[in-house]
Amino acid sequence: SDPAAAETVVNAIVAEHGPGVWRTVYRLLAHHADAHDCYQDTFLAAFRGPPGVRDWGAYLTTLATRRAVDRLRQRGRLRALT
Repeated sequence: SDPAAAETVVNAIVAEHGPGVWRTVYRLLAHHADAHDCYQDTFLAAFRGPPGVRDWGAYLTTLATRRAVDRLRQRGRLRALT
């Protein structure tokens, strides 16, 4: 596999779907730093995930939503401790 070609594909996916992923995580979290972390986590998980994704938009939106909800749950647990 050609690393330059793989990087080109990754960049194209991020360019096309990044804005939607950002809107998803920021809309759920309403906190820039948390949204940024979830945005990065979403793409890392996606590119480490199973090969052969057919619908990147749906896949990334699902991952982003799950990560944001996990972050919201974590916030709730942290608040409960204070």
